[in-house]
Amino acid sequence: MDEDERLIREKAERARRLAQSINDAKAERALLDAAEAYEAMLPKQDIPPTA
Repeated sequence: MDEDERLIREKAERARRLAQSINDAKAERALLDAAEAYEAMLPKQDIPPTA
């Protein structure tokens, strides 16, 4: 493998890792949004203040 090919492979791997990080962040945001929407649908419960 020559130097150019090695550099291309390294850049491709960095791009793949970046894309995975972006996808992970999007999935996490979607889960948080779904949890917030679910909580909003739950009946409100009055929690008495603690003394």
